[in-house]
Amino acid sequence: MSTDPTGRRRDQRRPTTGTFWRRTMSVLGVLSLLAGVGAVAALTQGPRLTKVTFDGAAAIESSGTRLTLTANQALSGIDADDITVTPATDFTVDAQGRNIGVRFTSPLHDDTTYTVTVAGVTAVGGGAAVTLETSITTVPASIVMLQREGTGGFDMVVSMPIDGMTRQTIFTHEHIEEVRVAPDALVILVEEDERSAVIVTDRDGTNPRYVTLPGDGYVTSLQVAQRGGTFGYLFTDRELTETSGRASILYTASIHDPAAPPVELDLASTDRSVGDWMFVPDAQGILAVTFAGDLLLTESGNSALLGTAYAIDGISRGTYEAIIDRSGIPVGVNLQTGVETPIQLPALSGTPGRVEPASDGGQLWAVTQRDAAGMPTGHAIELVSADGSVRPVIENDKTEPILQFCVSPSGQYVAAIVAPNYANNPYDTYTRPMPKTLTRIVAVEDGSVISELNGFDISWCSRSQF
Repeated sequence: MSTDPTGRRRDQRRPTTGTFWRRTMSVLGVLSLLAGVGAVAALTQGPRLTKVTFDGAAAIESSGTRLTLTANQALSGIDADDITVTPATDFTVDAQGRNIGVRFTSPLHDDTTYTVTVAGVTAVGGGAAVTLETSITTVPASIVMLQREGTGGFDMVVSMPIDGMTRQTIFTHEHIEEVRVAPDALVILVEEDERSAVIVTDRDGTNPRYVTLPGDGYVTSLQVAQRGGTFGYLFTDRELTETSGRASILYTASIHDPAAPPVELDLASTDRSVGDWMFVPDAQGILAVTFAGDLLLTESGNSALLGTAYAIDGISRGTYEAIIDRSGIPVGVNLQTGVETPIQLPALSGTPGRVEPASDGGQLWAVTQRDAAGMPTGHAIELVSADGSVRPVIENDKTEPILQFCVSPSGQYVAAIVAPNYANNPYDTYTRPMPKTLTRIVAVEDGSVISELNGFDISWCSRSQF
């Protein structure tokens, strides 16, 4: 024995080779035992969740939002019958490896908690079947809208929650005709030097960029696609005669490259001029009605004639079902198959007007109520459920006509653009003239008024008032 500098004894003996290997094998044995215990526990307990991925903001604005559940083990086959979503909503399933992907085919309700349950989950290697469950919560809805003649005489684009309790001005200009909201941008139609200009900004109104237009003229019917970073508009030359110039020609352009030349939509019609049009939600297609009355579906440079039409009322998200006005007669057209289904006029409280798809296969109808002599007495928005039942959502007297209504992405709310005191409410002198307006936001479920906001062009509106 010897001592170290501190006076403690130091054992100079070293373990023999046999002792070293015995200790090593002992450690390996313990590790093997623990691994075996872990494997038995995994087989006994079954898979468990390790990660959940979900975008609660995108889910209320766009269909196709994905919820991904990740387990600690590769999973055996899972299909839609194994999954329950509460509150109920339509979805598809894509499961691979450790991941279960739940794709919601329609936008979800705002400020709502959804519970997703996956029953009978087993690992690829077998073992106990378990139930995996998670809860996800969407964010409260917010909107963007246009207010004309705001502070200092400027028009304003404002952002706010749907209750209107707080608001933020995100863009101003001396003359704003329309504003449309894309997932990551604003597309704003303005007038400068007595001609149209289009400005693209970031979603918060910053980083403005001017758009290259087809020429010197006027833009109307501004719209944005919810996918693909595309927007479109109708263009008319400033100098237009009976023999020269373009009138209501449909162009598309890139939100992400606004300086690039626009592209004229090639329509398989005898008339290039377009009277009505819409982007197909959740797709790359465009549905258009020409001045000649041709109803055309254009996608990837190819056009298909779907008969004739007077106007497009709306296209249901996630179903590709369009509601078409054929000279006052509404019909449903499946844009994937071309199959047409007559829409029976429901028992409304007055003369039907524009109809928009609602959630759960229903429709929302604009109605003008009349007295025995046929004179207008009021205006309403009425919900026709899939079972044919009818109930009012909004009812106004004739002094407050509903100029336009737009449905929130999930169908949870309806926004009615109203002209108060209509007889004494003069229109402005814009290219798209409007009276003083307010936007009334109402819950479709019970007709309760969420808020009344000054302005129009709420971000739920895919196009301008006709």
